[in-house]
Amino acid sequence: ITLDAGTRESGRWYHVVGVYRSSNNDVRLYLDGSLIAQQFGDGNPDSISDFSSSDGPWIGARNDSGLFNDGYIDDVRIYHKALTDSEVEDLFSLGSYRIK
Repeated sequence: ITLDAGTRESGRWYHVVGVYRSSNNDVRLYLDGSLIAQQFGDGNPDSISDFSSSDGPWIGARNDSGLFNDGYIDDVRIYHKALTDSEVEDLFSLGSYRIK
């Protein structure tokens, strides 16, 4: 699953979350708290191309193309479980609070 850069506004921060469920090898991609893409696995981890490499998943690049993110990445988190839709929404909401 990839995020199409052509539809994103330059100079703006986006909240991007990827969730992998090992129980069924499903991958979900969220943008600003909303689900925008989902790839269903078939019980075989190799069916999800980004996880079939011995290098594991890459953040900010595609491991099979040499394409790299041309921007900033901040606050990368890796959890021990697959986040639910509401947990992803809650994480996005955290960014709406401003310190004055």
